[in-house]
Amino acid sequence: MHKPNTRPTTQKQIDRAERTQSALFAYDMKLNPFPIAYGNKLPIKGTPIQPLDYQRLFWHESEIRKLVSQFDVNIAIKLGATSLNTFVIDIDHPGRAIEAMTRLASHQIRTLTVKSPKRGYHFYFSCTDCAIGGATFSYGDIKGQGGYVLFAGSVVGDKPYTLVDAVNPHTDTIDNLQALLTDILGETIVLKRTTYGRNTWRDLPAGAVVTQRGRWIAQYCEYLDNPTPIGNRKNKLFVNTIYAAATGKSLDAVVSAAHRDGLPQSEIERTIEAASAAKGTASPVVGGQSFHWHSALQFVDTFHGWSTGQHGNTERAVMLALIERARVDANEQGVFRASIREIKTLSQRSKTAAVNGALERLIEKGLLIRVSGKRGLRDCGVPQPVNGRVAPNVASFDSVSKKLQASRWRFTEITLQKGHSIELRSKETDVFNVSLTQQHQFMQDTRRADLLERGSIGQTGVRVYAYLMANNGAPSQAVIARALDMSTAAISRTLHKLAGQEYKIVEYVEDERRWYAVAMADDQWAELAQAEINMRGKSRYEARKERFATERHANLLHIYYTLLKGYQARLEWHEQQELANDPLLAEALSLGAKVERIA
Repeated sequence: MHKPNTRPTTQKQIDRAERTQSALFAYDMKLNPFPIAYGNKLPIKGTPIQPLDYQRLFWHESEIRKLVSQFDVNIAIKLGATSLNTFVIDIDHPGRAIEAMTRLASHQIRTLTVKSPKRGYHFYFSCTDCAIGGATFSYGDIKGQGGYVLFAGSVVGDKPYTLVDAVNPHTDTIDNLQALLTDILGETIVLKRTTYGRNTWRDLPAGAVVTQRGRWIAQYCEYLDNPTPIGNRKNKLFVNTIYAAATGKSLDAVVSAAHRDGLPQSEIERTIEAASAAKGTASPVVGGQSFHWHSALQFVDTFHGWSTGQHGNTERAVMLALIERARVDANEQGVFRASIREIKTLSQRSKTAAVNGALERLIEKGLLIRVSGKRGLRDCGVPQPVNGRVAPNVASFDSVSKKLQASRWRFTEITLQKGHSIELRSKETDVFNVSLTQQHQFMQDTRRADLLERGSIGQTGVRVYAYLMANNGAPSQAVIARALDMSTAAISRTLHKLAGQEYKIVEYVEDERRWYAVAMADDQWAELAQAEINMRGKSRYEARKERFATERHANLLHIYYTLLKGYQARLEWHEQQELANDPLLAEALSLGAKVERIA
């Protein structure tokens, strides 16, 4: 088979190197760079534009090098909270732009400035109070929260964006910035406040994603500095207790972090005792216990047996979603848990039927095995009275997962063997050298059911369920609405959602004309009750930020494979042109010969 020329032309090498350095420069300034289509201003298909308002796409410079240096892409900066509240003054008129630069210099102020191909200028500023919304003025506009601009190194119409002043954006309060912009632009400027807060940055220690020791250090620092999500508290306490003991650190800081996260003293003592009794050398909990997902990822990269059309795209997306779940969830045997909703979210597919169809086709192709997920509900024992009423159905932890269509999966030996052989030949174990600190892992603790995942039933669902449990039900939606100070419409939607096929944790008894909560196992209810406490006061911004963080790695893979697919299509076109230009092959093809690609 003809091998592609992996060494592009000298000019292409220079251009990619410049764009890589430009993206790294923006990253170092705490801006939020992301790739878009080369030659224009349109996002790459699959790029998560909305999540970039809440989470950064790249969490380490190695991710930028892996992607930007391999493909021809433009670099854009997502403005707003994820770029330290940065906004841009966009002036398209060259004369006005030069005049603004002169007035800015008269204030002895320098700020990051980029020149566009049409001789316009982008002036970057950062606000300490809040993210700034978009607006317009007489000869330009203000691009802020929710928008993005192309950065230096990008190309539109064969003309590049260039750096004019390579310094950090000028930072000040909103009042001072308004006064400054009013002076340099020559007209009254009113900056639009938004509800987005300043997205704080915390740099990882040097080498944190390069060495095993660095991963431990980063994980330990993150645990001490940042609250731990519900469902992962004891796991993090256990891991960091082992690290503190192995390095001779005091346990006081670890215990203080556990108290901060709301763990009871008895749970803290039991977890520390278990960690102290653990044998062997401490080793980071990185992406589950299995590295089978490496081989599966290599297999997907070279597999040509996808179905045609949209089915093939869905199969690839679902396979990538399963690999992401395996990355953080697989045990030593390569078995991992994934629900239909998790797969839909990670594969960016909205229809359950499409995901189910893709899973069945992957099984038929011999790529995937469903280990469990078709068993019936498991009895938890004799139902106990709840507030004087015996619950009609007491479901165990596993049965809740069963009702939420969660199954256990593993990749077939054929998939892993082929992927492993490719991995050995390429000596490349994964596409992205992803930061593996605990803060950056997706849904690390798999012991909690889908029901208890943050955001699955929502804060309203938690409050409604807790109210029904505490009050032995409620006679009407209006009573619940008054008690919780919410609208009847919101209560109605929540009750029907919780009573639906997906959850079944509330029910309406016709004879009594009353809503009741279906009792759950004690450990589930404890988690749910704690989740309500932790979610009180959490803003929509914070909730979405956490949710989009769980999807970040999958989104990065989607972008990579979208670019890779386009590269392969261009490669095949060039191969066909070479075949057509070969006189011997052209003559053979004219006589009826066929060309087959040998994998």
